[in-house]
Amino acid sequence: MLKNVLIAEDLQLNDAELTGLWTPQQAHEAGRWQSQVRLSHGFFRECIENPVPIDLRAYKALRGSPLAMDVYTWLTYRMSYTHRRSRPIRWEPLMMQFGCDYGTETGQAVRDFRKAFLKALKLVLVVYPQAQIEVGDTGLLLLPSRHHVPPTPTQGLLF
Repeated sequence: MLKNVLIAEDLQLNDAELTGLWTPQQAHEAGRWQSQVRLSHGFFRECIENPVPIDLRAYKALRGSPLAMDVYTWLTYRMSYTHRRSRPIRWEPLMMQFGCDYGTETGQAVRDFRKAFLKALKLVLVVYPQAQIEVGDTGLLLLPSRHHVPPTPTQGLLF
């Protein structure tokens, strides 16, 4: 169960970035509660010490597919530390991570998830063509690839 949790104290986007990423609700459309996410201290430190930048233009291009947005975020993160061929990432664990609406790990659920994941991955590779991936019957292999957004010299430094 998720409770109201805080992700960030502040997010600064210009109007073009904000409008391109999502369509904000009008005041009369807003719900009566606000969502929040509270990160564990360890996860928060990991995010601060080893940030992985994403390209909001990619989110804009993928906004028609929440799964593609999730795959882009995951792939951008994974490629930030993939320095050699990964071990196989099986479809079943990927389904557990991304495919909550596919049901249990039956063969048909895994096949349905694989089909949807590969469709989303195809979209992601349009915005992140540098990502090198091998798709197999049992899962994926990630190969060392350029970061989608190159790290900056100050990335990872605490101020």
